[in-house]
Amino acid sequence: LINCSIPQWKKVVNQIERTFQEIPYQIFLSEFSGHITQLAIDAVQQGCKSLIIAGGDGSVNELVNGIITSQSFENSTDWNKVTDYTLGIIPMGTGNDFIKTLNKDLSLQNLKTHIVQNQRKIVDIGLAEFQNKENQTSQRYFINITDVGMGGIVVAELEKGSSFLSKSNRYKLQIAKTFLTYKKSEIKITAENYEFQGKVMNVILANGKFFGNGLGIAPEAELKDGLLDLVILGDIGIMDYLSNLSKVKKCQKLNHPQVFYQKTKEINIISADNRELPIDMDGEFVGYAPLKIINLSKRVYFYC
Repeated sequence: LINCSIPQWKKVVNQIERTFQEIPYQIFLSEFSGHITQLAIDAVQQGCKSLIIAGGDGSVNELVNGIITSQSFENSTDWNKVTDYTLGIIPMGTGNDFIKTLNKDLSLQNLKTHIVQNQRKIVDIGLAEFQNKENQTSQRYFINITDVGMGGIVVAELEKGSSFLSKSNRYKLQIAKTFLTYKKSEIKITAENYEFQGKVMNVILANGKFFGNGLGIAPEAELKDGLLDLVILGDIGIMDYLSNLSKVKKCQKLNHPQVFYQKTKEINIISADNRELPIDMDGEFVGYAPLKIINLSKRVYFYC
């Protein structure tokens, strides 16, 4: 399954054709946002058991949701059938953050080896309930990270238009702009054996370690420990951000009085000052809090 919004997608097709000559495969091309979810359902109906996505974290998210949807009937999911399928990633997005935790070797040849030898790992996923862009209660699965606050503003602004800059550079520029202008929200967090209320810059619920194009925000996150890593960036300023950026890039924990780490299986987040709290889910703007997230342990297989 190939995200055709990525400029180099035709080059990827050529690379796939050269690498997988002796393995039978079928290529599905996405035509619009959200199409990958439907393509995954179509691929399952055609008997595919291995589904490989060429795209970024948002594309991986769509693939995961498509696989689960394909085995969901009358508000019930047959998770045993979900584990009959194995997903793979050809990283072609802006950040490609999930695969940084899953597998450090990103080559097509390495992916081919995993497929041929059936080398795979089962990972946790998150289930989020929130208000979508149309202000309707919605549910969606995520594979890497969901965050509220500044991160949601960044991805929401990126959706508004394009520029002469690459998407990666636009992302970095938007982070800097948002950091300078964002008014911190007062939020309330309720989790297992943990409560928090106060002003925050961002609140991150992490399955993987990285987000924001390689920022190691959750150094202790594990993909199959049955828990989400909660990272709260509280009342911090631009100098705090700049002075700790090198540590975040090295995926190191921060020793700062306004940075908090917890592990939890379930969490609720609401606004305490009636301001909108935009949500970033795997690099996409999906809606607003109130937000409820639960960890679903060991639900999806990836080649690794």
